Amino acid sequence: MLISPTGTMASFPRQLHSLDRHLGCVFNPDIKRFIITWQRQDRSFLTLMRVENEDGTFRHPDTRDLCTLKRWDMEERRIRDVMREIAEYMVKVREKDRKDAKDMIRNATKDNKIQLTNAFTKLANVSKGNSAFRRIREKARGQVY
Repeated sequence: MLISPTGTMASFPRQLHSLDRHLGCVFNPDIKRFIITWQRQDRSFLTLMRVENEDGTFRHPDTRDLCTLKRWDMEERRIRDVMREIAEYMVKVREKDRKDAKDMIRNATKDNKIQLTNAFTKLANVSKGNSAFRRIREKARGQVY
């Protein structure tokens, strides 16, 4: 029996313990959020997840968190489904990494006009490119409009 997203906090710990007796939910005053913990054998607590909205704002624990924990439960799922989800996640991560790498290269190679001119003259081996002395421009002769 699951509570509604607007259900009471009184039934949430009971439902959390029904999933696993080592699970717990406490309020962390440092981050001002509820956290779901798992108690280890040595009585220390491992933080599993922070309870917050999609935009990072505060919210109370509810069925969304229970459903998330159930999806994490490896004992109730077939290994084929788990491996498929992991493979799909890694494909998304690789695509994001490729996009980030392209953006990084594009941002690193953004040059101004002088840098591009110097790079092209160096590649084409046309001239010295950027000479060490000051250039004197030839004055225009005749009428200048």
